[in-house]
Amino acid sequence: MEMILMAAGTVAAILIVMAKLDIRKFLGFDAPLDIIVTFGLGALGAATGTFSGVILGIFAGLMFSLVFWLLKKLIGYQKLTLQGWVTVAPAWRVSDEQVKAAKAKAAKSRRERVQRAWQSQGATTWLRENL
Repeated sequence: MEMILMAAGTVAAILIVMAKLDIRKFLGFDAPLDIIVTFGLGALGAATGTFSGVILGIFAGLMFSLVFWLLKKLIGYQKLTLQGWVTVAPAWRVSDEQVKAAKAKAAKSRRERVQRAWQSQGATTWLRENL
Protein backbone atom coordinates (compact mmCIF):
# COMPACT_ATOMS: atom_id res chain seq x y z
CA MET A 1 0.00 0.00 0.00
CA GLU A 2 2.84 2.36 0.81
CA MET A 3 4.37 1.75 -2.60
CA ILE A 4 1.14 2.69 -4.33
CA LEU A 5 0.84 5.89 -2.28
CA MET A 6 4.43 6.85 -3.03
CA ALA A 7 3.89 6.14 -6.73
CA ALA A 8 0.71 8.24 -6.69
CA GLY A 9 2.61 11.08 -5.04
CA THR A 10 5.33 10.89 -7.67
CA VAL A 11 2.79 10.93 -10.50
CA ALA A 12 0.92 13.84 -8.90
CA ALA A 13 4.15 15.85 -8.67
CA ILE A 14 4.95 15.22 -12.33
CA LEU A 15 1.41 16.12 -13.44
CA ILE A 16 1.38 19.33 -11.39
CA VAL A 17 4.55 20.51 -13.09
CA MET A 18 3.09 19.60 -16.49
CA ALA A 19 -0.15 21.43 -15.65
CA LYS A 20 1.83 24.59 -14.95
CA LEU A 21 3.45 24.28 -18.39
CA ASP A 22 0.19 23.59 -20.33
CA ILE A 23 -0.48 19.89 -19.96
CA ARG A 24 -2.38 19.67 -23.27
CA LYS A 25 0.88 20.15 -25.16
CA PHE A 26 2.43 17.28 -23.20
CA LEU A 27 -0.61 15.12 -23.96
CA GLY A 28 0.23 15.46 -27.65
CA PHE A 29 3.40 13.45 -26.99
CA ASP A 30 1.88 10.78 -24.76
CA ALA A 31 3.68 7.68 -26.07
CA PRO A 32 7.25 9.04 -25.83
CA LEU A 33 6.49 10.55 -22.42
CA ASP A 34 5.06 7.26 -21.16
CA ILE A 35 8.25 5.48 -22.17
CA ILE A 36 10.53 8.16 -20.73
CA VAL A 37 8.68 8.40 -17.42
CA THR A 38 8.28 4.64 -16.94
CA PHE A 39 11.88 3.74 -17.76
CA GLY A 40 13.25 6.91 -16.14
CA LEU A 41 11.52 6.27 -12.83
CA GLY A 42 12.48 2.58 -12.99
CA ALA A 43 16.11 3.56 -13.60
CA LEU A 44 16.02 6.03 -10.72
CA GLY A 45 14.63 3.28 -8.52
CA ALA A 46 17.39 0.92 -9.67
CA ALA A 47 19.97 3.60 -8.87
CA THR A 48 18.93 3.38 -5.22
CA GLY A 49 20.10 -0.21 -5.26
CA THR A 50 16.82 -1.63 -4.04
CA PHE A 51 14.25 -3.80 -5.71
CA SER A 52 11.49 -1.76 -4.06
CA GLY A 53 12.78 1.34 -5.86
CA VAL A 54 12.37 -0.42 -9.19
CA ILE A 55 8.86 -1.56 -8.28
CA LEU A 56 7.99 1.97 -7.17
CA GLY A 57 9.19 3.31 -10.51
CA ILE A 58 7.16 0.75 -12.42
CA PHE A 59 4.00 1.49 -10.39
CA ALA A 60 4.50 5.22 -10.94
CA GLY A 61 4.98 4.67 -14.67
CA LEU A 62 1.82 2.57 -14.84
CA MET A 63 -0.19 5.19 -12.98
CA PHE A 64 1.26 7.95 -15.15
CA SER A 65 0.26 6.09 -18.31
CA LEU A 66 -3.27 5.52 -17.05
CA VAL A 67 -3.78 9.11 -15.90
CA PHE A 68 -2.28 10.50 -19.11
CA TRP A 69 -4.58 8.33 -21.22
CA LEU A 70 -7.63 9.45 -19.23
CA LEU A 71 -6.66 13.11 -19.45
CA LYS A 72 -6.17 12.85 -23.19
CA LYS A 73 -9.67 11.37 -23.58
CA LEU A 74 -11.31 13.85 -21.18
CA ILE A 75 -9.67 17.22 -21.94
CA GLY A 76 -8.19 16.72 -25.40
CA TYR A 77 -4.68 17.65 -26.40
CA GLN A 78 -2.60 19.88 -28.65
CA LYS A 79 -0.31 18.49 -31.31
CA LEU A 80 2.54 20.27 -33.00
CA THR A 81 2.27 20.69 -36.76
CA LEU A 82 4.17 22.77 -39.28
CA GLN A 83 1.54 25.49 -38.83
CA GLY A 84 1.94 25.51 -35.04
CA TRP A 85 -0.06 23.96 -32.22
CA VAL A 86 -3.42 22.46 -33.23
CA THR A 87 -6.02 21.69 -30.57
CA VAL A 88 -7.67 18.28 -30.78
CA ALA A 89 -11.07 17.93 -29.12
CA PRO A 90 -11.58 15.37 -26.34
CA ALA A 91 -12.78 11.94 -27.42
CA TRP A 92 -15.21 11.62 -24.52
CA ARG A 93 -17.67 14.47 -24.42
CA VAL A 94 -20.59 15.07 -22.14
CA SER A 95 -23.28 17.25 -23.67
CA ASP A 96 -25.21 19.87 -21.73
CA GLU A 97 -28.36 17.79 -22.14
CA GLN A 98 -26.69 14.78 -20.51
CA VAL A 99 -25.57 16.93 -17.57
CA LYS A 100 -29.06 18.40 -17.15
CA ALA A 101 -30.65 14.93 -17.31
CA ALA A 102 -28.24 13.57 -14.67
CA LYS A 103 -28.92 16.52 -12.35
CA ALA A 104 -32.69 16.14 -12.80
CA LYS A 105 -32.49 12.41 -12.07
CA ALA A 106 -30.45 13.05 -8.91
CA ALA A 107 -32.87 15.75 -7.72
CA LYS A 108 -35.87 13.49 -8.36
CA SER A 109 -34.20 10.64 -6.49
CA ARG A 110 -33.45 12.95 -3.54
CA ARG A 111 -37.03 14.22 -3.50
CA GLU A 112 -38.42 10.69 -3.52
CA ARG A 113 -36.14 9.60 -0.65
CA VAL A 114 -37.21 12.58 1.43
CA GLN A 115 -40.89 11.94 0.72
CA ARG A 116 -40.59 8.25 1.65
CA ALA A 117 -38.76 9.09 4.85
CA TRP A 118 -41.27 11.82 5.67
CA GLN A 119 -44.19 9.45 5.22
CA SER A 120 -42.67 6.51 7.09
CA GLN A 121 -41.29 8.40 10.09
CA GLY A 122 -43.73 11.23 10.44
CA ALA A 123 -42.92 14.88 9.97
CA THR A 124 -41.60 15.78 13.41
CA THR A 125 -39.36 12.74 13.74
CA TRP A 126 -37.89 13.27 10.29
CA LEU A 127 -37.26 16.96 10.94
CA ARG A 128 -35.56 16.22 14.27
CA GLU A 129 -33.24 13.61 12.75
CA ASN A 130 -32.37 15.31 9.48
CA LEU A 131 -32.32 19.03 10.21
